[in-house]
Amino acid sequence: MHAIQGIRLLAANRSLWPWAWRPLAWAACACGLLGILLWMLLVPPLAAWVDGHLGGFWIAGALGSLILVALWVLLFSYAFLMLAGLFSSFLWDGLSQEVERLLGGAPAGPPPGMAAATADSILRAMVAGFAGIAALIGALATGPVLPVIIAAGVGLLDYTAPACLRRGRTLRRQVPFVLRARAVPFAVVAGLASLIPVVNVLMAPALVAGGTLLVRELDQSP
Repeated sequence: MHAIQGIRLLAANRSLWPWAWRPLAWAACACGLLGILLWMLLVPPLAAWVDGHLGGFWIAGALGSLILVALWVLLFSYAFLMLAGLFSSFLWDGLSQEVERLLGGAPAGPPPGMAAATADSILRAMVAGFAGIAALIGALATGPVLPVIIAAGVGLLDYTAPACLRRGRTLRRQVPFVLRARAVPFAVVAGLASLIPVVNVLMAPALVAGGTLLVRELDQSP
């Protein structure tokens, strides 16, 4: 299974570790800044409103901060994955390239230009947004079934994106390329992992490595 192969590859090759933690650090910083921005936008106005109606500005501010921190701890992993997926072509390309070099030979090609990569990221953001809405609606009707299926599809696209982009496959060409039967086990693992807080963050580098292995295999199949 490609996900397990990705874990083994990372564990056995320390040369890949810097390429794994750097994107994690960048995305974590972005999530932290987003959390600070949300605090600045939400907590002071809420505290002021509570103080004006009920009194106790500092108590309201402290309570609002605690609630925001609790929500952020709960949602951090998902916000992290959203940002990492949105910028997958930028954040994870270095790791994907190193995986290909380690397996023999140079990577398939350079990443696309900034304009093409940016347009592709915007399209991915739109797809991820629609997928998130569909997952929330689907959860009400099907429980966890539809969210897992949607997460599997989004994860498959995100973690194979760097290797596909180096081969000139933006999202429109990537979808028919990776949606094959042999990609289903990897997609299921990616989908299940993405729904488990903390695990989804720690698994991201291994899934990028596994996604690169999957793309190389699909390249060689008819």
